[in-house]
Amino acid sequence: MKQIAAILADATIKDTHWLEQLSWASSVVMAVAALFALKQVYAAIGQARSALKQNQLALEQIKLTAAQLEVSRADIVLRSRREAIASALEQCKRYAESIVPHFDAIHKEMTAKKYPFPKSVDPQFPFISEAEDPLGAQIWTNDVALRVKIIQTLNELESFAMYFANDLADESVAFTPTGLGFCQICEYYRLFIGVYRQPDKIKLYQNLVKLYGIWKPRLERTVLEEQGRSLEAKMQKLPADKKGTPLGTVL
Repeated sequence: MKQIAAILADATIKDTHWLEQLSWASSVVMAVAALFALKQVYAAIGQARSALKQNQLALEQIKLTAAQLEVSRADIVLRSRREAIASALEQCKRYAESIVPHFDAIHKEMTAKKYPFPKSVDPQFPFISEAEDPLGAQIWTNDVALRVKIIQTLNELESFAMYFANDLADESVAFTPTGLGFCQICEYYRLFIGVYRQPDKIKLYQNLVKLYGIWKPRLERTVLEEQGRSLEAKMQKLPADKKGTPLGTVL
C-alpha cells in the first residue's frame, strides 16, 4: 500500500509539473500571439495613417484642380464676353457705315412718293394686303428698281440681326446706339418684310423679327420709365399738400 501511495504521489507531482509547464507554454504562446496581434494593429494604424495622408493629398489635389478649373472657366467667360462685345461693336459700326446710309437713300425716294410711316405694326410682321397699304403695294409692284434696293437693304438688316438673335454678339451693347433706328426701319418697311412672311410660304427675316420682339418692348419700357422719372421730378417740385381743418374739430 505504501508503495502504491508513493507511486501515486510521484505521479501527482509529475502531472502537476507537467501542467505547470503546459500553462507556462500557453502563456508564452498567448504572449507571442498578443505581440503578433499588436504588431498587426500597429501595421494597420500605419496603413490607416498612410491612407489618410494620401486622402489629404488627394483632397488638396482636388481643391487645386477645382481652383484651376474655376480660373479656366472665368477666363473662358471673360474671353467670350470680350468677343461678344467686340462682335457687337463691329456690327454697330457696320450698321452706321453701311445699313443706315442705304436706308436713308431709300427713305428719300419713299418720302418723295409720300409713303407714310405706319401707325401700328404687328410684331410678327405678317403679310399686309393691298387694301391696308395701297401705296406700298404699288411701289412693290411697279417700281422694280426701288423694290430691289429695299430687299437688298432688308437682307443687310437681317444679317445684322442674326448676330444678336443667335447670341453671337452682345445685344445689350448694340441696343442703345442702334435699337431705336432698327425698330423704326422694321416698322417703316413692314409691308416689304411681310411679303416674305405669307402664311402659305416659308417665313423669312426670322432673325429680324426676333430681335424686334426683344428690342421694341425694351424701348417702350425705357420711354415709360423716363416718363415716370419726369413725373416724379415734377411732383417733388410741387408744394406740400396742406389740408384745411374745419373750425371746432380740433381741441
